[in-house]
This record gives sequence, C-alpha cells and structure tokens, in this order.
Amino acid sequence: MAPRMTLLKIQDLKFVVDGFMAVAGVDLIMSRGELMAIIGPNGAGKTTLFNLISGFLEPASGDIFFKGERITSLPPYKIVRKGICRAFQLVNIFHTMTVLENVRMGVLADRGITANPYRDVEGLREMNDEALRILDLMDLTSYKDQAAGSIPHGYQKSLEIGIALSQKADLLLLDEPTSGMNPDETRTFMKRMEEIHRKGDCSIAIVEHDMELVFHLARRIVVMYEGKIIADGEPGKVKEDDFVRKVYLGN
Repeated sequence: MAPRMTLLKIQDLKFVVDGFMAVAGVDLIMSRGELMAIIGPNGAGKTTLFNLISGFLEPASGDIFFKGERITSLPPYKIVRKGICRAFQLVNIFHTMTVLENVRMGVLADRGITANPYRDVEGLREMNDEALRILDLMDLTSYKDQAAGSIPHGYQKSLEIGIALSQKADLLLLDEPTSGMNPDETRTFMKRMEEIHRKGDCSIAIVEHDMELVFHLARRIVVMYEGKIIADGEPGKVKEDDFVRKVYLGN
C-alpha cells in the first residue's frame, strides 16, 4: 500500500503564557485520511494546540505546514480558506436561522457568494442541493426548517460540524465535540463521524475526554502531558503505555 500524503506537519511548536510553556516543542505529522484523537489531562495543551493550528493563537516559535504550505500565524479566516475548519466546545451556530439556512450560508461562503436581498438564494439550486446533502449526512434533514437554536443540543453540535463540512474542509478539528451530550447522542455522534471518515470527506482530529468514544473511534491516539507529546500510536499500544496510564488513564 502506498504511503499516505502528509496533510499537516508541526515542527517544534511552542506557546508561552504567563511564563508557562503551554505547548513545549510539539512535533506532529498527520496524513490525509486519518482519524486521530488527542487526549491528556486538563492543562496538557490540547486545546492550545488546536488554537495554534487554527490561527486563534500565535506561537512563540516553531512552524505549522498544511498541504505543504506554511500557515504559521495566519489569521483564522485565511486558515479556513486553506481547508482547516474548527468546531468549538461551545456551540457556534446562527441560532435564529433555520438549520438549512445555517449550512447554506456555509456553502455560499465557500463559493465566495454573499447572500443579499437582491439575490434569490432559493434559486441557487446547486448550493441548496449541497446543503441538503450535508444535512442528510449529519442526520439533520428532519430539522431543516426549524430554528437552529431550538433543536436538541446534540444536533446543534452536529449542525456546527455540518457548517464546517460546507466549507470543503480537508481537516476538521473537533474540540470536545460530545461535551453536554447524553449517551444516546454520543453514540449517534460516533456513527456520524465514522460515516464521514469512511466516505473520505475529510481528515479528522478530535480533542476528547470520553475515553470510550476515543478508543472506539480513533485509529491513532496522541497523548499530551505538560505541553508535550508523550505517546503517539494505535489505541491498543497507547492504552498499555505505563506512563500514559500513570498520568492519565489510570488502571
């Protein structure tokens, strides 16, 4: 089997806040098509790493390359245009717009089209069809005409991911995506992520504390501790790592 192409490459990345090294020289390579989880105790640097990749923070030193292009310190909107989309711990959607309108706005933005009173958005059949395809993928079709803020929390999370997919993301960064979900919503979420990965829509990196989800879903697990990567490999290998068990997983 031919080796997969490198999608994301991080070299000696560092970030310092109030004299504390929150990210302490991280090196990481992610290939196209991977489904990777980043785990570790609170304060390990996981979300900070996502913030650096997505442009919400500027590193003290080091470099980030995406599809072979240096994106270090680019602003978030430019990084989105490169193909990296981010979903946050807190849901970030347009609550008063319908579910369909939320995703359709993402499709329009991806194609550089601004909705305005002088354009018949409904008449843009191709964009509408693409939005409906994403809703179907995320199991949101039955909610398409409802205000996004009125649907269950788990589906709001799915909608946020749907908006990210509408941007033609090559890499999807999910920060604690199941936060606030009940067990049924979490299981449904896992199935959706498996389907997205199976269809090859994008590569996925997840920061998550739900270990049942992580070890079921991820094909590769990266463990961070005190700003550094202390383990990186297949789930079974990581689960048996003595140091990982000591500082995070326990027995």
